[in-house]
Amino acid sequence: MTCNNLDINEISAKLSSFMYLERKQRKIASLDNNFYSSISEAFRYIKSEKERALNEGNMDEYMKIVSIEGHLNSDFSSFMKIRLSKILQYSVYDDYNAFNLAGPEKEWMEQARKIYMDALKNIEDDSQ
Repeated sequence: MTCNNLDINEISAKLSSFMYLERKQRKIASLDNNFYSSISEAFRYIKSEKERALNEGNMDEYMKIVSIEGHLNSDFSSFMKIRLSKILQYSVYDDYNAFNLAGPEKEWMEQARKIYMDALKNIEDDSQ
């Protein structure tokens, strides 16, 4: 997938929508399967557009792109804080169904669950 300006606007709108859902719902919201790959592609596209504008000496366009990058980065960071806090929260439950997790999130939850279980085991072992 390659991005263009319209894709960046669409990705930004989806990110805002997912951020709203994540804040609104108690449970982890479902994401599109390609959510993380589209975010990565958007950042790659922005980086290439920044380099192109800089190489052309177009500082006005460069500054616009930097601003877009800053907004996307800020929104994605905010989204990830909410999303990861939920993943960490639910990772401690034995019966939590991780069906709403997208891309690498199942692995993140499994890693968090392992850290939690190891911590419990270490505390139990130290108390004996």
